[in-house]
Amino acid sequence: MMTPNEHDDIQRTAPLLHGIPKLDPFVESEDFFEHFPHQVQAAIHANEKKPFSSRLWLRRLAFALPVIALVMAGTWWAFRTDSTPDSSTFSAETLPNDPSVIDDLDDADLLAYLDEVGDAPNDMGTVDVELSAPELLAYLEDSGTDLNELVTGTE
Repeated sequence: MMTPNEHDDIQRTAPLLHGIPKLDPFVESEDFFEHFPHQVQAAIHANEKKPFSSRLWLRRLAFALPVIALVMAGTWWAFRTDSTPDSSTFSAETLPNDPSVIDDLDDADLLAYLDEVGDAPNDMGTVDVELSAPELLAYLEDSGTDLNELVTGTE
C-alpha cells in the first residue's frame, strides 16, 4: 500500500495518470455480447465499396495526368537524339561500305556525302589555343607568315 507521501508525489508528478479512475478493465456491461455483433456488422457495412463516383475519378485523373506527362517527358529527353550530332557520334556506319569509294572522295565530296546522309555537323567547331607572345612569334616565323600581310589583311 502507498503511504500518503507517495500518493502526493504521484499526484504532483503525474496528474493525468492520477486522474484515471481505478476500475477493473476486464468488466463489460451486461448487454455487451448482445450488441457487439451488430456493431461489428455495421462497421463492416460502412467500409464496403461505394458506387462509382465521377468526382473521385476526376481527382485521380487530375493527379495522374501531370505525373504521366512528366514521366513521358523524362523518357523522351533521356532517349532523344540531337539533330546536330557532335564529332563523337560519327562512326564508320555513316560512310559507304566500300573503302575504295571513301578513298576516292576529296574533303568537299566527303562533307557533301555526309550532308546528304544527314550526319554532317553544321559547324565544324573552333580550336581554342592560348599562346604567349613568344610562342606566337615562333609559330609565325616557322610557318613563313609575312607579318606585314597579317597586319594589313592583304594576301
